[in-house]
Amino acid sequence: MAMWLAGLLGLVGATLLNSTPSLAEAYIYDDIPANPIPFDDVSTAICNEPFSRTFAVTDSFLVNSVALGFNADHLYRSDIRLVLESPKGTRLEVVVEFDMTPEDANENYDILLDDDATDPLSDGTNDNTGAPYFERSVKPTRAFAIFSGEQAKGTWTLEICDAGVEDDGAYNRSRLVFDGTPVPDGPQADTIRGLLFRDYNADGRHQPRAEAGIAGITVTAYGDAGDVISSTVTDAAGEYVLDVPNGTAVRLELDTLPNYLQPGPAGADSLTTVTFVTSPAENVNIGLANPAQYAQSSAETRVALPRFAYGAHDGPNAELATFLAYQEDDGSHAFLQGDDIDTTVYDASATVLAQQRETGAVWGTAYDRLHNQLLAAAFVKRHTDLGPTQNPTTIYRLDPDAQAVQEWLTLDPARANPHGTNVDWVEDFAVYAAVGVEGWGDLDLSDDFRTLYGIDLGTRTLVQIPIAEDGSAGLPTIIDPMPQLEAELVGSAAEQCPTLSDLRPFGLGMNDGVLFLGVVCSAASTVPADALPIQAPTKNVNRASSPGDVSKLRAYVFAWDGNVATPLFTKVLDFPLRYPRGCASYNQQADCGVNYPGEWLPWVNSFPYSSDGTSSPIGAKRFESFYPQPLVSNIEFYNGSMVLYLMDRFGHQVGPFTQSPYGEELDHMAAHSDILFACQRAEGWVMESAISGDEACRTGIRAYIRGEERANEYFAEDTYRARFALHGDVGFGAGVAIPGRETVIHAVFDPIYAVDGRGDTLFDGGLHWYSVADGHWRKSLRIYNNITGILPEEGIFSKANGLGDLVALTDIPPIEIGNRVWLDGNRDGIQSPLEPGIANVTVELLCPAVGPDGIAGNADDATVIAAAQTNEEGMYYFSSATGATTEHARYGLTLVSGAACVVRLPHAGGANQQVPLRTLQLTEANDQNPTASGTDQNDSDALLTATSATIELIIGAPG
Repeated sequence: MAMWLAGLLGLVGATLLNSTPSLAEAYIYDDIPANPIPFDDVSTAICNEPFSRTFAVTDSFLVNSVALGFNADHLYRSDIRLVLESPKGTRLEVVVEFDMTPEDANENYDILLDDDATDPLSDGTNDNTGAPYFERSVKPTRAFAIFSGEQAKGTWTLEICDAGVEDDGAYNRSRLVFDGTPVPDGPQADTIRGLLFRDYNADGRHQPRAEAGIAGITVTAYGDAGDVISSTVTDAAGEYVLDVPNGTAVRLELDTLPNYLQPGPAGADSLTTVTFVTSPAENVNIGLANPAQYAQSSAETRVALPRFAYGAHDGPNAELATFLAYQEDDGSHAFLQGDDIDTTVYDASATVLAQQRETGAVWGTAYDRLHNQLLAAAFVKRHTDLGPTQNPTTIYRLDPDAQAVQEWLTLDPARANPHGTNVDWVEDFAVYAAVGVEGWGDLDLSDDFRTLYGIDLGTRTLVQIPIAEDGSAGLPTIIDPMPQLEAELVGSAAEQCPTLSDLRPFGLGMNDGVLFLGVVCSAASTVPADALPIQAPTKNVNRASSPGDVSKLRAYVFAWDGNVATPLFTKVLDFPLRYPRGCASYNQQADCGVNYPGEWLPWVNSFPYSSDGTSSPIGAKRFESFYPQPLVSNIEFYNGSMVLYLMDRFGHQVGPFTQSPYGEELDHMAAHSDILFACQRAEGWVMESAISGDEACRTGIRAYIRGEERANEYFAEDTYRARFALHGDVGFGAGVAIPGRETVIHAVFDPIYAVDGRGDTLFDGGLHWYSVADGHWRKSLRIYNNITGILPEEGIFSKANGLGDLVALTDIPPIEIGNRVWLDGNRDGIQSPLEPGIANVTVELLCPAVGPDGIAGNADDATVIAAAQTNEEGMYYFSSATGATTEHARYGLTLVSGAACVVRLPHAGGANQQVPLRTLQLTEANDQNPTASGTDQNDSDALLTATSATIELIIGAPG
């Protein structure tokens, strides 16, 4: 058993202030470097490479409270950010850079951060960093109470970074002060403690930052007679404590698991779901997994996504790539400052999976890893064609390893192409109103990868498509959510949607076998017929107010119960879309809301702006135009919490340097999409603080909106430029959360995160990675470098939603076969806690129909696939996972789902009986004489065949 510790760096001194053993005590740990440590904005800006100091807490106690002393020189202390991490892996932003005005440009920190303090970080005066130290007590950004109850012993890590870009600082010293209750070093008396966690990458190791604990699972300790010694349910963090008297040997079992969870592989931090332990014990941890959420390492994973191309599918841009794949590790976390970085570090080589001639415009994507096929759905977007079928209900099949595209399904062959015929692609006005209301929306797959789900925007229905054994499409089933949604959401009350026509579904998400549906109330019906066009912004004229009732704009997420005949959609989120947003452009200016407001607006079905009276391509014209209209475009999950991608419909209704209805050449047309977070709670989900006001659902950072105004945005750095961002939100409303990662990915324009705008970073498209723990930008990948941003010339959509939805190309999860050979002292066929394992027993795996190569009909079919020798505990394993093979655990095997196999103990009896088995005979199989607490997971399954003990099995689904 092992406990994962973060960042074991450095040594510090410890002072015990109170020696009374049974009372709360105070503990102080200081970190005092020999010389001040400089930190600067180039190396630590945006906290991608913060430097760390560590505290080695050598005393054993449970934390009651924590305070942190911090002393550093800095010209603008408001730029400093501090994160404290416990040995358990709990992370807390205790100081976040804050709003600063010229009157509050204070220097240095000499502070003691304490939950009981009331004074703010900024008091209007400079701190003296000389002795005496830590004189000023202040309240931390986030409360230290999150650490209460944790075992303090181990390494605590303080991360320090300079989030500013104009000045440097120096770290002098810090101090951790605890109030704690002493506990004996090692396991606590009369208890067995452990953690149940999600093992997303199936490596048997726990990653505290990315692999959450699992709540609500019953853990039971059985005695030698099969009696229950203790039973409990894991708490919200996945932890459990069993009351078991010292010296008592027990068999631990997990009661019935949810149908979406399977036992994870055994490993350094993970025991099996039937395990044996003697009290007291700690770190009795068990990994569980939903096979659908398996993801191999980032170095082995690719992400794939659509890219839009201008014009006809068989026109001049027919050879432009429309589907690309990149390595997840591509891109750079370098922070662009001035001209000091070559921007090509953000570029990477792509694998082209499709071209415009093969797919036309596609947005929704899904990866069927059982059949190794990408599915991409036709999408209606202005200025770009549908694919070869010319039908908005087509789904294409792509090969993820080569350029090979074919039609997979056309849902409604009679559906008309909303672009019409003989299209002038620089205009394409006919399709304007069809954006978001025709074609496909999002796609998603069931957990078993046997069913594809999609939203038919034209009928506003959920489509369920079975996937056949050969990967082809089966007969679709149509599920209509609108009658229920109308009854629940439409009405005249303040928080209701005005009409059924305003309800617009689009996004989907799958989590633990449950499908989620994203819907908006568009408020389109509140826009008067004669309200458009409005005055457009120009260099000399302010933009007119937008029509419609913005108070009616709402977003909803529903969970579907899976019933096709009588579907039930349960509302799990419902929130207004009038939350604070940065300006769509010139966000660094306090008055940017006049011409470039970022707030969501009611849907419109025609170009919203009037003529500006000039045909000049730039001249006196508007520089950029925005009209954000919301869609809940994608729903992802991160350890149970939701990541919501909101897409700006306007970004698909326009294109840069195309034409207005008045014959004018437009300038830069851009999207203003968003990424939001909903925290999981025992009772459901709550939206991030900026929307809900829930201070527990925020990261501590605050987004700049309208100059120096700030808002509690969870992912506050979804911007262009690090501070006083030019664009408040740069998203395209597409992204992915890969299970087991510490980040989520967001498709964006202007992806290179910079201090100041540079010509070679404008009009590009690519990806951002954001940390879920602290909300900060982590790295960027540039997918296209749209030098001029002129759509008809370059064929790329620049800032106008130029990329579609992402999907991770994750492998089929590994299969593990194995368990234990033990000495059944009472001959009842049930593993009892006092019955030991038998070491050095040879165990073989045979799959007679397929052999070691996994292919039926070859000469190796009757050959033993692998042989293992049990370890001291009697354990053996056979696995298809990549791993370091040992005597008792064999990795890298070809194991085929559905194959009939045999686990065999050769020479379990007879004249040549294995040495460890001599004098022994096979025990009762399958608990034929029922025993207390006997079940299939703890009994013996072997039968004697000649002189071998054999267990016949059918290999189940991957994972």
